Amino acid sequence: MKESYQPELFEKKRLDKRIYINDDNAFEMTRKLALEEGLFVGMSSGAVMAIAVSEAEQMKNGTIVMIFPDSGERYLSTNLFDIQQAQQIHFYNTDGNKKQTFSPMIAKKVSMYCCGPTAYSRANISECRRFVFYDLLRRYLEFHGYQVTQVMNITDLDDKTVHASMEAGQDLQPFTQAHIDSFFKDMEILGVKPASKYPRASEDIRDMIEWCEKLQDKGFAYEKLHSLYYNISRFKEYGQYSGIDWRNIQTGTVETDNYEKENPRDFTLFKRCRLSELKKGIYYKTRWGNVRPGWHTECAVLANKYLGSTFDIYAGNTNLIFPHQENMIAMSQALTGKKPAKYWLNCADFVFLSKTQEAELTLQQLLDKGYTGREIRFFLLSRHYRKPVKYTEENILHARKSLNRIDNCLLALKRITHTENAYKEIDSFIDNVLNDFTQEMDNDLNISSALGILYKAIRHIHIKLSADLINQSDAQKILDMFNTLDLFLNILPKNAAHKDKQINMLIQEREACRKNGEFQRADQIRDQLIAMGVQVQDLACKSISRGVKTVLDKLT
Repeated sequence: MKESYQPELFEKKRLDKRIYINDDNAFEMTRKLALEEGLFVGMSSGAVMAIAVSEAEQMKNGTIVMIFPDSGERYLSTNLFDIQQAQQIHFYNTDGNKKQTFSPMIAKKVSMYCCGPTAYSRANISECRRFVFYDLLRRYLEFHGYQVTQVMNITDLDDKTVHASMEAGQDLQPFTQAHIDSFFKDMEILGVKPASKYPRASEDIRDMIEWCEKLQDKGFAYEKLHSLYYNISRFKEYGQYSGIDWRNIQTGTVETDNYEKENPRDFTLFKRCRLSELKKGIYYKTRWGNVRPGWHTECAVLANKYLGSTFDIYAGNTNLIFPHQENMIAMSQALTGKKPAKYWLNCADFVFLSKTQEAELTLQQLLDKGYTGREIRFFLLSRHYRKPVKYTEENILHARKSLNRIDNCLLALKRITHTENAYKEIDSFIDNVLNDFTQEMDNDLNISSALGILYKAIRHIHIKLSADLINQSDAQKILDMFNTLDLFLNILPKNAAHKDKQINMLIQEREACRKNGEFQRADQIRDQLIAMGVQVQDLACKSISRGVKTVLDKLT
């Protein structure tokens, strides 16, 4: 707590354990005691209660005795008992093209539909950016205490999957399953948390048929040569979401197929199967004939089935705004009278140097170039989601260097063992970093500015480290701060404790060898550290270990 004063009669040697708490938690508990328990106490008492609750959660049995050291009267002139406005998140809503305060339909619960992969090829880097954006969005909502239900569709039945499976000479199901397995492997590499549900298009065909039968019965769809089309002229709001006047759409912009329509601008709900598809058994019997669903139909129906007629967030990509999202809205609103989602969030695409690079650049190719899943994830999320990313080797190398700055700072903090020279303003420093970082994230996930705050904090930490003004307790607090941010960033190395311990032991052994004049053994240890990705810089007073990839970077 910032406003904490140690009583003069306090005897430190009688203390078994010291627990730190930030002001916000103490304030919140103080208000809760007054509101729910009728106890009019001060901030220090709120801190005591908050710590007691936290400790009780970790105890299997026993009794906790608390002493409330202050009353609430002296805080009446402060903002302790003011009516508090909850921390608010703002998102840029494509529906209306403006930032809006996020307010889910059900308090503390969020329903989110994410446009998922098409199972016909390995995900390219642009698709991976979209999936990492979904993950950052979900994790940050969960960080704020929301219970998130995330549904991500898997398209295993459409033109791309059907044509690709035939070209490969494989049946559709095993062909798509292999690519679905690759998708889940890629998500694990990128540190993407699994969605709550992954419905596959092929598993809910009956629901799609029933939906489109209703659309036809209501006059929004018509049959033409055994295919079913959506009549966009019947839906007066068509184009309002994307800002496109459908009357000015050039033929071929909406779809490029060989089927006849009453209006070439209408989109397909179900398309009649070709002879090759009939032979493969890729068809469904309906009142329109042997057909299979269109992509827009699949997404609209799956979102409705698993999240209801209206849900909180649709997350996708800017190139899906038209026609895909517009068509989803047209279908859903024609049947339910409501847009399917309250907030529409779309990340920008990649900018590639060539069409060939765009089509061929996959996650696996970046891994083959030597980049790790962590580095690629950091590269994908480190730019604001609504701003396009230009793919160049220089840009991804810059992301690697930035991540190494964070890694080096953590490594330096983990090696601190001394207990003297405490950083007196450590709690205030950490509170400011966390508050400033989350304030930027609350502003439409402004990750670029948020990371700028983190880099500034790292420079400050290195200054304190150089002056030997951070002890072991301070270091642990800072590490806890990084772990707090990593709850939604998910960029810190996992399972690195053993390696860090091994590195520390080698550095200590090398220091001892240098002091004892055993320089040959010291050089051997240096080579071993370099092989582990660490380079040691010998100064007059001590050795400083650094990531080998950033050996030329200044620590500050």
